[in-house]
Amino acid sequence: MEAKLKLTKFLLGLLCLSTFIGCGQESSDPTKAGNVTVVLGSHSVASNTFLDVLFPPAYAALNQMDLCFKRLRFKIDDTLVNLPEDNVDISVKHVTLDSSGSSKVFQSIVIPNKTYFRLEFDLEDSCGKGYSARVNNDQLGVPVETDKRVTIKFTGRFNSANPVLTLSVQNIVDAVKNYAGAGGDDLKNLLEGTSGTF
Repeated sequence: MEAKLKLTKFLLGLLCLSTFIGCGQESSDPTKAGNVTVVLGSHSVASNTFLDVLFPPAYAALNQMDLCFKRLRFKIDDTLVNLPEDNVDISVKHVTLDSSGSSKVFQSIVIPNKTYFRLEFDLEDSCGKGYSARVNNDQLGVPVETDKRVTIKFTGRFNSANPVLTLSVQNIVDAVKNYAGAGGDDLKNLLEGTSGTF
């Protein structure tokens, strides 16, 4: 009888322990939300290759890039044609990347607790400035812009359990710092043809 009582206590203890350990597994539940601060990372606005030191280009610096944000999409798979996504409407509408190259805290958002492999920003004239994107560099001398809807993308791997998501904008900055076009569809195509990383 005493052996049965000990065995019963032992089994009850195991049951309680397994229940307690099981309660700690909630972080993998995709229905839970993660609070994430999105940061546009620091960047260099000037040419910085070894050849640029020897032969400085006549025009090589981005003075300012203004972006009007509408929506952010988190994609859970970068290999599918029709990517499942979680959409976030953005409260921060206008962001300026300037010659300081400093990082900018973009916005704190809440997204489902999943692993994401691609982000897309929709740029639209949602900030009342008449453009979705505007660029000025040393080549242009004056700003050029587009009022077209522009989708810029970032690829990498991110789990929303992490509190900070830093987006590298360097590839995008590099693409526009020597831009000499007239804006419009040409600027839209340039921005959409370039990807950032995270």
